[in-house]
Amino acid sequence: MTNWEYKVYSYKQPSGMLIRGAGDVPEGFLQDLNALGAEGWEVATSYPVAMGNGATNQVVTILKRPKAA
Repeated sequence: MTNWEYKVYSYKQPSGMLIRGAGDVPEGFLQDLNALGAEGWEVATSYPVAMGNGATNQVVTILKRPKAA
């Protein structure tokens, strides 16, 4: 049986600009996720912190990776 460890990562758009949809992914967010992936983290789920009208400037992501024995 695999034992997992988890990490909560929160990305907030530094400029305060809004993220309005799946096609509107900030480059900094992608760079951070790629760096975490290189450390062995895998995204388990991700969700926006709603601001209204379907827009947000913050995304919370929960990641997992196998726990070292």
